Amino acid sequence: ETQFKNKVVGENDITLHCVDQIYGVFDEKKKTLFGQLKKYPEKLIIHCKDLRVFQFCLRYTKEEEVKRIVSGIIHHTQAPKLLKRLFLFSYATAAQNNT
Repeated sequence: ETQFKNKVVGENDITLHCVDQIYGVFDEKKKTLFGQLKKYPEKLIIHCKDLRVFQFCLRYTKEEEVKRIVSGIIHHTQAPKLLKRLFLFSYATAAQNNT
């Protein structure tokens, strides 16, 4: 099993194409997050297409950082995905021509 592990994306990393739904917890109520938010959540829950669920507590994070984190995640998961970001081309190197 370990010989086939990906060396770029770790076990607890979430790629953009894997995100299925994002929820925010506001006063113990779970709501789907999309677009611009007026109020930012205390907890962030990310459901993945491979049935993994990640929960992040934001209660003790500074308000400006919560805005930046949540806005960035919503923007990158709901906006049309760039091919370069989906397949991690920034980590790829140019293939050498052995002719």
